[in-house]
Amino acid sequence: MIDYGKPWDDPELRPLLLNTWRNGPYEVFDIPLWAPPIIECPNGTPMQYVDGHPFADYVGVSGLGASSAMLTRPSPLAGLWAYRECTSLTDVTDGTSNTALAIETGSNNGCWLAGGPSTVRGYVSHKPAIGPDSQFGGMHAGASMTVFADGHLRFLSDSTNSEVISSIMTIAGGEAPLPDE
Repeated sequence: MIDYGKPWDDPELRPLLLNTWRNGPYEVFDIPLWAPPIIECPNGTPMQYVDGHPFADYVGVSGLGASSAMLTRPSPLAGLWAYRECTSLTDVTDGTSNTALAIETGSNNGCWLAGGPSTVRGYVSHKPAIGPDSQFGGMHAGASMTVFADGHLRFLSDSTNSEVISSIMTIAGGEAPLPDE
């Protein structure tokens, strides 16, 4: 059982078990302690937490602002991911091809099991967006791989302006569609 009163890396939480209704009858299953390959950049240098758990190279997009994962819907600042709410495709009124699902980062990475900003974060517009020592990017020279809600991938260059970054971070901000590069 998951004891939410304990820190994520407490040894007493191993093996990590979850009780849930998953595709049918109620069951208990192990949560794997390895990171799903989809959250690790194949070209990156693997980083690990002290106990060997891998860091995430991609983070879910929660919207605009450091605390955007706590926003309630509908909010023009909300992104696809939130801590306490689920987002459906009908919530994405900006269009799935204009809305970022996840973005690559080499900054403030953390273990995928830890949650918080190591797995979901918002864009803070007064800080550099993409590039070395920025909120996102830094894994590839000059760009950051971004996954959009419709499933397509796109490199966003370090020079992508903040208005474009802001527009793709929200699900219902009402911004113009993302320009072609």
